[in-house]
Amino acid sequence: MNQRYLIFISFLLLIILLAAGFTIANHKRLWNDEIYTQVGIEKNSYGRIISGKIEEGNNAPLYYLVQKIVNQLIHYSSPMGWRQSLASWKVNHQPSRLMLRITPVIYMSFAIVAIFYYFSRYYSIWTGLYSLFITFASLMVWRYWAEARPYGLWVLLTTIQSLLFLHILNYKDLVKKIWPWLIVVNVLLALTSFLSITQTIIISVLLAIWVERDWKKYIWFAGVPLLISLYYYFHAPSPGYFEFSLTPDQLIRECFSRERFYLLYLFLLYFGLYALQKKTRFPSLYKTDVILKAIPYFMFTILMLLAVGLILLIFKIKERHVEGLLVVPIASRHFINLTPIGIIAVTLITHQLLKSFRDKPWMQILIAMGVGSLVVPRFFKTVKELKNYFQGLFG
Repeated sequence: MNQRYLIFISFLLLIILLAAGFTIANHKRLWNDEIYTQVGIEKNSYGRIISGKIEEGNNAPLYYLVQKIVNQLIHYSSPMGWRQSLASWKVNHQPSRLMLRITPVIYMSFAIVAIFYYFSRYYSIWTGLYSLFITFASLMVWRYWAEARPYGLWVLLTTIQSLLFLHILNYKDLVKKIWPWLIVVNVLLALTSFLSITQTIIISVLLAIWVERDWKKYIWFAGVPLLISLYYYFHAPSPGYFEFSLTPDQLIRECFSRERFYLLYLFLLYFGLYALQKKTRFPSLYKTDVILKAIPYFMFTILMLLAVGLILLIFKIKERHVEGLLVVPIASRHFINLTPIGIIAVTLITHQLLKSFRDKPWMQILIAMGVGSLVVPRFFKTVKELKNYFQGLFG
């Protein structure tokens, strides 16, 4: 597609997404965490926010700094009652719904457009539209599209990081141009959530294997983000113990659905057939070079899932139900970075599988039917879950 047309379509999509996001924001009631965060932003100075001295479990400062600046630009101040008593939080301040959620709506909308634009430009418009469908079938996108917390920013930066990583893998000759941008994104991620260091380290390892082996280049790329993350981790309030409202696998599946796991299994099967073909020297059924191009991002996705599983295991070991102890509830939103990673992985894998059989239309039809039997029901399941979710929050 002509790039001008694609930019125009992406701009129209952004306008539609912003309108949808602000509509959700205006109708969805604020809940305690959003109000608690806003009160903390107002009562803490820029210096305290930057130094990590706010009373948030995740005290990485970027979201809070931006939100404080936006509050001042639009001359917003939360209701006096919010700063005086917890009971006043039950009175939902209608103007605050929109005012507090300006930046989250912008973050999530830009993340969706970025995925659509990238796949439309570098793969095909149909792949871009497919990525849009997968995005809208993602429960966490809808839940945190309008949430006055750092999750939308984390999704946007993870999306940019993942797409830049994918672009380096596809165009290794552009590594010098893309590398500085990835460093900036990695640092911003460390300033958004200390848990984001897992994705930065995993990407660093994979880039060291496939692209760049000069260890000195990773000092700024991964070393500085790691130091930033460690600083805010050790300055965060002591979490005490943890509790789970859902099982660890349920928490992961809210961010990375079961159907997406099935697509990973399907890709692993195809790669296994490739390895078998290489060993036995049987004629290949499909274009193996196409399949191989998806391996690095596939590995990134698998390693991220394993990393989150390890983190959840640690939290599970520290789980306690003792009255009087400070207990932190573990929720799926704490791993929302899996959502954009999963959307990109599913889109890429589906595209590469179909492309690998470009000389066998009958196989493309079978693959499309198989993938459709997974992603289409997931979309309708998401619609049903969202109906129940928003029913209790709107009003």
